[in-house]
Amino acid sequence: MPKLPIQEARYSGDLELLERIQTDAELRNQFQRIEVLRSRSLLRSQLLSSAVRVQPSFIPELADLIARVSEHFLDDKPVEAYVFGSSDVNAFIADLSRHRVIGLSSGALSTLTMPELGFVIGHEMGHVVFGHVDLSAATVLKLGNISSEQCRLLHSWQRACEISADRAGLLFCNSLAVGANALFKTLAGLPLPGVQVDPYEFAEQWSSLADEVMEHGGREFWQLEHPFPPLRMKAMEVYWRERGSAAGEAEIARLLGIMEDTAGPRAVGSAGLADPVLARFQFWGGLYVVLADGPPNGSELEHLTQNLPVGMALNQVLNECGNNAPYSLERFAEARRNRKTKLSSAELHRIVHGLKAAALSDGPLNELERRHLHELGAALGLRPEAVDLVLETS
Repeated sequence: MPKLPIQEARYSGDLELLERIQTDAELRNQFQRIEVLRSRSLLRSQLLSSAVRVQPSFIPELADLIARVSEHFLDDKPVEAYVFGSSDVNAFIADLSRHRVIGLSSGALSTLTMPELGFVIGHEMGHVVFGHVDLSAATVLKLGNISSEQCRLLHSWQRACEISADRAGLLFCNSLAVGANALFKTLAGLPLPGVQVDPYEFAEQWSSLADEVMEHGGREFWQLEHPFPPLRMKAMEVYWRERGSAAGEAEIARLLGIMEDTAGPRAVGSAGLADPVLARFQFWGGLYVVLADGPPNGSELEHLTQNLPVGMALNQVLNECGNNAPYSLERFAEARRNRKTKLSSAELHRIVHGLKAAALSDGPLNELERRHLHELGAALGLRPEAVDLVLETS
């Protein structure tokens, strides 16, 4: 049976962030120290003494499933699977010196169907194929001997790794619905026999969550190792639709950007993307600026695309809005009214700088654009002089 094209499915942001990690000499030294510890791991001994190793003579269906997933994704290194007692739906994988070890909780076996377990096991083996287990980010973070910027980088990479691994699970089960069921049941922790989760409805939950994050200005999620489950479902839906296209990868980078606490490509791992928490201000304000002197042109459209809020399609917005500049100004003011926390001075500065970039996207600033910038500044509570100060700085 031919192996599935898993390397082609890897999320581009995963690779971009990994390259940044590998160019950091201090982080490389930390990972080398962890590699020594991994070579001395007692994990297999612990599992042999406290869990049940899966054999074809018992739990044959699971043993066959693990063999089939391994055949698709991995080389000839021995794979051992263990079931450990826990009512939670959990799974892990470790790449030891002589064996690869997969652990599945008893809760996972009692809750998930075999196809759903195929998604989970494919996800875990994806971590091996993509080399995620070769760099123990969690251990380096636990040791705490790194800077805050390095912490942010590792957490961003951890979340990107989960996006790649979910794609591996999808490649094996070949069903977005099965992936949705597996993720839903993992969250619910209930068998729910016969449940069929609509993946598109599940993914749409992300839009409501993103609205909450943007309205509250939340930037406290950067320390989470896993993306929000609705974000993972949305990212799977995007991949299923786009199959790794540049547009799809950029959309997923915007999704993940919601969980960062800083703006720009350094945070989201993809060049050209703006701060997603402020996307509504940047997009609607940017649209109001570019409409000051007529319909948006190519460079202006590119700028607007880079600032699209999560779940929004540029063509649809332009069809609805047309050249109606007051409509975009009202949506900008609405974003300000809906914000449940005060915009910080840094955020205000970032917004005005973004609006300035929109004005300059097609050439030098003109007086019509300046007037629109002053009106947007007024909606933020800024005097024209404050806006001009930003416009005059490089």
